[in-house]
Amino acid sequence: MTHTTISPDRPDPVHGTVEQWADYLTDQYVREAANLLRESGSTVAAAGLENLLDCHRHLSVPEQCAPWPDIATVVDWLNDTNGVSEQETALRLLKVTEEAGEAAAAYIGATGQNPRKGTTHTADDVADELCDVIVSAMVALHSFTDQPARHLAAKVDLVTARIEQAKRIVFEPRPEDVDHYGTHYGVTLCGYGEDGDLLALGHVPARRALAAAARARRTIEGIRIRPSPGDDLPHLRHTWGSFTYLPEGELLDWECIEHPDQVDGAVPITVLDGEMGTPEFLGNPVRCPACGRMSTSSTPTGIDHRRCASCHHRWTTPGTYRPAGTGGER
Repeated sequence: MTHTTISPDRPDPVHGTVEQWADYLTDQYVREAANLLRESGSTVAAAGLENLLDCHRHLSVPEQCAPWPDIATVVDWLNDTNGVSEQETALRLLKVTEEAGEAAAAYIGATGQNPRKGTTHTADDVADELCDVIVSAMVALHSFTDQPARHLAAKVDLVTARIEQAKRIVFEPRPEDVDHYGTHYGVTLCGYGEDGDLLALGHVPARRALAAAARARRTIEGIRIRPSPGDDLPHLRHTWGSFTYLPEGELLDWECIEHPDQVDGAVPITVLDGEMGTPEFLGNPVRCPACGRMSTSSTPTGIDHRRCASCHHRWTTPGTYRPAGTGGER
Protein backbone atom coordinates (compact mmCIF):
# COMPACT_ATOMS: atom_id res chain seq x y z
CA MET A 1 0.00 0.00 0.00
CA THR A 2 1.31 3.43 -0.89
CA HIS A 3 2.23 5.45 2.19
CA THR A 4 1.13 9.06 1.91
CA THR A 5 1.95 12.00 4.13
CA ILE A 6 -0.87 13.19 6.36
CA SER A 7 -0.86 16.73 7.74
CA PRO A 8 -3.68 17.68 10.10
CA ASP A 9 -5.52 20.95 9.56
CA ARG A 10 -5.25 23.69 12.16
CA PRO A 11 -8.02 23.06 14.73
CA ASP A 12 -10.75 25.60 15.34
CA PRO A 13 -9.58 28.06 18.06
CA VAL A 14 -12.87 27.65 19.98
CA HIS A 15 -14.18 24.17 19.22
CA GLY A 16 -10.90 22.31 18.63
CA THR A 17 -10.25 19.46 21.08
CA VAL A 18 -7.06 18.91 23.08
CA GLU A 19 -6.29 15.83 20.97
CA GLN A 20 -6.66 17.83 17.72
CA TRP A 21 -4.33 20.57 18.94
CA ALA A 22 -1.81 17.98 20.18
CA ASP A 23 -1.73 16.30 16.76
CA TYR A 24 -1.45 19.64 14.98
CA LEU A 25 1.37 20.99 17.15
CA THR A 26 3.24 17.68 17.06
CA ASP A 27 3.09 17.77 13.27
CA GLN A 28 4.33 21.36 13.13
CA TYR A 29 7.26 20.88 15.52
CA VAL A 30 8.41 17.54 14.08
CA ARG A 31 8.34 18.82 10.51
CA GLU A 32 10.23 21.96 11.57
CA ALA A 33 12.87 19.74 13.20
CA ALA A 34 13.07 17.66 10.01
CA ASN A 35 13.62 20.81 7.94
CA LEU A 36 16.43 21.91 10.25
CA LEU A 37 18.07 18.49 9.91
CA ARG A 38 17.78 18.68 6.13
CA GLU A 39 19.29 22.18 6.05
CA SER A 40 22.23 20.95 8.10
CA GLY A 41 22.85 18.15 5.62
CA SER A 42 21.27 15.29 7.57
CA THR A 43 18.81 14.33 4.86
CA VAL A 44 18.59 10.69 5.96
CA ALA A 45 17.75 11.63 9.54
CA ALA A 46 15.18 14.16 8.32
CA ALA A 47 13.48 11.57 6.12
CA GLY A 48 13.45 9.07 8.98
CA LEU A 49 11.86 11.59 11.32
CA GLU A 50 9.13 12.39 8.80
CA ASN A 51 8.48 8.70 8.19
CA LEU A 52 8.02 8.12 11.91
CA LEU A 53 5.52 10.97 12.06
CA ASP A 54 3.60 9.65 9.06
CA CYS A 55 3.47 6.16 10.58
CA HIS A 56 2.05 7.68 13.75
CA ARG A 57 -0.60 9.47 11.70
CA HIS A 58 -1.71 6.26 10.00
CA LEU A 59 -1.82 4.30 13.23
CA SER A 60 -3.79 7.00 15.04
CA VAL A 61 -6.46 7.12 12.29
CA PRO A 62 -7.81 3.55 11.95
CA GLU A 63 -9.64 4.10 8.66
CA GLN A 64 -6.33 5.05 7.01
CA CYS A 65 -4.66 1.80 8.08
CA ALA A 66 -4.52 -1.15 5.67
CA PRO A 67 -6.70 -2.79 4.53
CA TRP A 68 -9.56 -0.39 5.31
CA PRO A 69 -9.04 1.90 2.27
CA ASP A 70 -9.21 -1.14 -0.02
CA ILE A 71 -12.29 -2.47 1.78
CA ALA A 72 -13.94 0.93 1.31
CA THR A 73 -13.27 0.57 -2.43
CA VAL A 74 -15.01 -2.82 -2.41
CA VAL A 75 -17.98 -1.38 -0.52
CA ASP A 76 -18.32 1.53 -2.95
CA TRP A 77 -18.22 -0.91 -5.90
CA LEU A 78 -20.92 -3.11 -4.35
CA ASN A 79 -23.08 -0.10 -3.52
CA ASP A 80 -22.87 1.19 -7.09
CA THR A 81 -23.57 -2.27 -8.54
CA ASN A 82 -26.15 -3.78 -6.17
CA GLY A 83 -27.52 -0.76 -4.32
CA VAL A 84 -27.99 -0.42 -0.58
CA SER A 85 -31.38 -2.03 0.03
CA GLU A 86 -32.27 -4.04 3.12
CA GLN A 87 -32.02 -7.21 1.05
CA GLU A 88 -28.48 -6.30 -0.03
CA THR A 89 -27.53 -5.68 3.62
CA ALA A 90 -28.93 -9.09 4.59
CA LEU A 91 -27.07 -10.82 1.75
CA ARG A 92 -23.77 -9.23 2.79
CA LEU A 93 -24.37 -10.49 6.31
CA LEU A 94 -25.16 -13.98 4.99
CA LYS A 95 -21.94 -13.84 2.96
CA VAL A 96 -20.03 -13.91 6.26
CA THR A 97 -21.82 -17.14 7.20
CA GLU A 98 -21.12 -18.65 3.78
CA GLU A 99 -17.40 -17.91 4.03
CA ALA A 100 -17.31 -19.27 7.59
CA GLY A 101 -18.78 -22.52 6.28
CA GLU A 102 -16.13 -22.71 3.59
CA ALA A 103 -13.42 -22.18 6.21
CA ALA A 104 -14.87 -25.03 8.27
CA ALA A 105 -14.97 -27.28 5.20
CA ALA A 106 -11.35 -26.43 4.42
CA TYR A 107 -10.30 -27.35 7.95
CA ILE A 108 -12.13 -30.68 7.73
CA GLY A 109 -10.34 -31.34 4.44
CA ALA A 110 -7.00 -30.38 5.92
CA THR A 111 -7.40 -32.84 8.81
CA GLY A 112 -8.57 -35.69 6.54
CA GLN A 113 -11.55 -36.24 8.78
CA ASN A 114 -13.58 -37.77 5.93
CA PRO A 115 -11.99 -41.21 5.28
CA ARG A 116 -13.59 -41.40 1.85
CA LYS A 117 -11.98 -38.16 0.64
CA GLY A 118 -8.85 -38.14 2.74
CA THR A 119 -6.75 -34.96 3.01
CA THR A 120 -8.09 -32.48 0.44
CA HIS A 121 -6.89 -29.11 1.80
CA THR A 122 -3.84 -27.53 3.35
CA ALA A 123 -3.29 -25.06 6.16
CA ASP A 124 -2.88 -22.33 3.54
CA ASP A 125 -6.33 -23.17 2.19
CA VAL A 126 -7.80 -22.72 5.66
CA ALA A 127 -5.95 -19.42 6.05
CA ASP A 128 -7.31 -18.21 2.70
CA GLU A 129 -10.88 -19.06 3.70
CA LEU A 130 -10.46 -17.32 7.03
CA CYS A 131 -9.26 -14.22 5.18
CA ASP A 132 -12.46 -14.40 3.12
CA VAL A 133 -14.44 -14.46 6.36
CA ILE A 134 -12.59 -11.38 7.61
CA VAL A 135 -13.03 -9.46 4.36
CA SER A 136 -16.74 -10.33 4.19
CA ALA A 137 -17.21 -9.20 7.79
CA MET A 138 -15.39 -5.93 7.15
CA VAL A 139 -17.59 -5.28 4.13
CA ALA A 140 -20.77 -6.12 6.06
CA LEU A 141 -19.66 -3.90 8.96
CA HIS A 142 -20.00 -0.85 6.70
CA SER A 143 -23.75 -1.46 6.58
CA PHE A 144 -24.16 -1.03 10.34
CA THR A 145 -21.82 1.83 11.30
CA ASP A 146 -20.47 4.97 9.66
CA GLN A 147 -17.04 4.37 11.19
CA PRO A 148 -16.33 0.64 10.82
CA ALA A 149 -12.56 0.97 11.35
CA ARG A 150 -12.95 2.90 14.60
CA HIS A 151 -15.72 0.54 15.73
CA LEU A 152 -13.45 -2.47 15.22
CA ALA A 153 -10.51 -0.73 16.90
CA ALA A 154 -12.69 0.09 19.92
CA LYS A 155 -13.88 -3.51 20.09
CA VAL A 156 -10.32 -4.83 19.98
CA ASP A 157 -9.34 -2.39 22.75
CA LEU A 158 -12.26 -3.64 24.85
CA VAL A 159 -11.30 -7.28 24.35
CA THR A 160 -7.65 -6.66 25.25
CA ALA A 161 -8.72 -4.65 28.32
CA ARG A 162 -10.86 -7.57 29.46
CA ILE A 163 -7.92 -9.92 28.98
CA GLU A 164 -5.64 -7.67 31.02
CA GLN A 165 -8.29 -7.49 33.73
CA ALA A 166 -8.65 -11.26 33.74
CA LYS A 167 -4.88 -11.68 34.05
CA ARG A 168 -4.77 -9.54 37.17
CA ILE A 169 -4.70 -11.35 40.49
CA VAL A 170 -7.65 -10.62 42.76
CA PHE A 171 -6.60 -10.43 46.40
CA GLU A 172 -8.15 -9.63 49.73
CA PRO A 173 -6.55 -6.40 50.99
CA ARG A 174 -5.10 -6.04 54.46
CA PRO A 175 -5.19 -2.79 56.46
CA GLU A 176 -1.50 -2.19 55.67
CA ASP A 177 -2.37 -2.25 51.95
CA VAL A 178 -4.65 0.77 52.32
CA ASP A 179 -2.98 2.87 55.00
CA HIS A 180 -1.81 5.84 52.93
CA TYR A 181 -3.66 8.18 55.29
CA GLY A 182 -2.98 6.16 58.42
CA THR A 183 -5.43 4.83 61.01
CA HIS A 184 -7.77 7.23 62.81
CA TYR A 185 -10.27 6.17 65.47
CA GLY A 186 -9.62 2.58 64.40
CA VAL A 187 -10.40 3.29 60.72
CA THR A 188 -7.58 2.79 58.20
CA LEU A 189 -7.85 5.18 55.25
CA CYS A 190 -6.20 5.70 51.89
CA GLY A 191 -6.68 8.00 48.92
CA TYR A 192 -9.09 6.71 46.29
CA GLY A 193 -9.78 7.96 42.76
CA GLU A 194 -8.95 11.33 41.23
CA ASP A 195 -11.44 13.46 43.20
CA GLY A 196 -9.79 13.27 46.61
CA ASP A 197 -12.08 10.50 47.93
CA LEU A 198 -11.01 8.27 50.81
CA LEU A 199 -11.45 4.51 51.08
CA ALA A 200 -11.75 2.31 54.16
CA LEU A 201 -12.10 -1.44 54.40
CA GLY A 202 -15.42 -2.72 55.73
CA HIS A 203 -18.77 -0.99 56.05
CA VAL A 204 -17.75 1.58 58.66
CA PRO A 205 -20.60 3.38 60.52
CA ALA A 206 -21.18 6.86 59.11
CA ARG A 207 -20.25 8.94 62.18
CA ARG A 208 -17.08 6.96 62.81
CA ALA A 209 -16.00 7.09 59.16
CA LEU A 210 -16.63 10.84 58.92
CA ALA A 211 -14.75 11.50 62.15
CA ALA A 212 -11.80 9.44 60.89
CA ALA A 213 -11.80 11.27 57.55
CA ALA A 214 -11.93 14.68 59.25
CA ARG A 215 -9.03 13.75 61.54
CA ALA A 216 -6.98 12.46 58.61
CA ARG A 217 -7.48 15.68 56.68
CA ARG A 218 -6.58 17.74 59.74
CA THR A 219 -3.44 15.86 60.79
CA ILE A 220 -2.03 15.07 57.33
CA GLU A 221 -3.18 17.93 55.09
CA GLY A 222 -3.65 20.66 57.66
CA ILE A 223 -7.30 21.08 56.69
CA ARG A 224 -10.31 21.21 59.01
CA ILE A 225 -13.58 20.00 57.49
CA ARG A 226 -16.75 21.78 58.61
CA PRO A 227 -20.33 21.02 57.53
CA SER A 228 -21.51 23.17 54.64
CA PRO A 229 -24.78 25.13 54.95
CA GLY A 230 -27.68 22.81 54.23
CA ASP A 231 -25.41 19.78 54.33
CA ASP A 232 -27.16 16.43 54.49
CA LEU A 233 -24.68 13.97 55.92
CA PRO A 234 -23.35 11.37 55.40
CA HIS A 235 -20.99 11.88 52.45
CA LEU A 236 -20.19 8.22 52.04
CA ARG A 237 -21.36 5.03 50.39
CA HIS A 238 -21.14 1.44 51.50
CA THR A 239 -20.32 -0.79 48.57
CA TRP A 240 -18.19 -3.75 47.53
CA GLY A 241 -14.78 -3.74 45.86
CA SER A 242 -12.59 -6.22 43.99
CA PHE A 243 -8.89 -5.52 44.52
CA THR A 244 -6.39 -6.50 41.83
CA TYR A 245 -2.65 -5.97 41.60
CA LEU A 246 -1.50 -3.49 38.95
CA PRO A 247 1.50 -4.09 36.68
CA GLU A 248 4.88 -2.86 37.87
CA GLY A 249 5.55 0.78 37.12
CA GLU A 250 2.07 2.01 38.04
CA LEU A 251 1.65 4.75 40.63
CA LEU A 252 -0.28 2.41 42.96
CA ASP A 253 0.19 -1.28 43.65
CA TRP A 254 -3.49 -2.14 43.28
CA GLU A 255 -6.78 -1.12 41.71
CA CYS A 256 -10.27 -1.36 43.18
CA ILE A 257 -13.33 -2.07 41.03
CA GLU A 258 -16.60 -1.19 42.78
CA HIS A 259 -19.71 -3.37 42.69
CA PRO A 260 -23.19 -2.38 43.93
CA ASP A 261 -23.70 -5.88 45.38
CA GLN A 262 -21.44 -8.61 46.69
CA VAL A 263 -19.70 -10.70 44.03
CA ASP A 264 -17.05 -13.40 44.20
CA GLY A 265 -13.77 -11.97 45.46
CA ALA A 266 -15.25 -8.61 46.50
CA VAL A 267 -14.90 -7.21 50.01
CA PRO A 268 -17.01 -4.57 51.77
CA ILE A 269 -15.62 -1.04 51.48
CA THR A 270 -16.60 2.47 52.58
CA VAL A 271 -15.94 5.37 50.20
CA LEU A 272 -15.99 8.92 51.58
CA ASP A 273 -16.63 11.92 49.34
CA GLY A 274 -13.50 14.03 48.94
CA GLU A 275 -15.60 17.20 48.58
CA MET A 276 -17.56 16.82 51.79
CA GLY A 277 -18.04 19.89 53.91
CA THR A 278 -16.21 23.20 53.76
CA PRO A 279 -12.40 23.00 54.10
CA GLU A 280 -10.60 25.46 56.37
CA PHE A 281 -6.83 25.61 56.37
CA LEU A 282 -5.18 25.39 59.78
CA GLY A 283 -2.67 28.09 60.65
CA ASN A 284 -0.89 29.50 63.68
CA PRO A 285 -3.22 30.00 66.65
CA VAL A 286 -4.37 33.59 67.19
CA ARG A 287 -6.71 35.14 69.75
CA CYS A 288 -10.27 35.91 68.61
CA PRO A 289 -11.02 39.63 69.11
CA ALA A 290 -14.67 38.83 69.89
CA CYS A 291 -14.53 36.04 72.49
CA GLY A 292 -10.84 36.13 73.43
CA ARG A 293 -10.26 32.43 72.77
CA MET A 294 -7.41 31.06 70.69
CA SER A 295 -8.36 29.94 67.18
CA THR A 296 -6.37 27.98 64.60
CA SER A 297 -8.86 28.06 61.73
CA SER A 298 -8.73 30.14 58.58
CA THR A 299 -11.11 30.25 55.65
CA PRO A 300 -10.28 28.94 52.14
CA THR A 301 -10.07 32.54 50.91
CA GLY A 302 -6.62 32.96 52.50
CA ILE A 303 -4.61 32.35 55.63
CA ASP A 304 -5.01 35.98 56.74
CA HIS A 305 -8.81 35.65 56.94
CA ARG A 306 -9.75 33.93 60.19
CA ARG A 307 -12.91 32.38 61.56
CA CYS A 308 -13.10 31.58 65.26
CA ALA A 309 -13.77 27.90 65.88
CA SER A 310 -15.66 28.78 69.08
CA CYS A 311 -17.90 31.77 68.34
CA HIS A 312 -17.57 31.77 64.50
CA HIS A 313 -16.56 35.43 64.44
CA ARG A 314 -14.63 36.40 61.28
CA TRP A 315 -11.77 38.87 61.14
CA THR A 316 -8.63 39.66 59.17
CA THR A 317 -5.19 39.10 60.63
CA PRO A 318 -1.75 38.23 59.30
CA GLY A 319 -0.71 34.65 59.87
CA THR A 320 1.58 31.95 58.64
CA TYR A 321 0.42 28.47 57.70
CA ARG A 322 1.78 25.74 59.92
CA PRO A 323 0.89 22.09 59.20
CA ALA A 324 -0.81 20.06 61.87
CA GLY A 325 1.57 18.31 64.21
CA THR A 326 3.78 21.37 64.73
CA GLY A 327 1.70 22.88 67.52
CA GLY A 328 -0.76 24.77 65.34
CA GLU A 329 -3.79 22.50 65.88
CA ARG A 330 -6.10 22.49 68.83
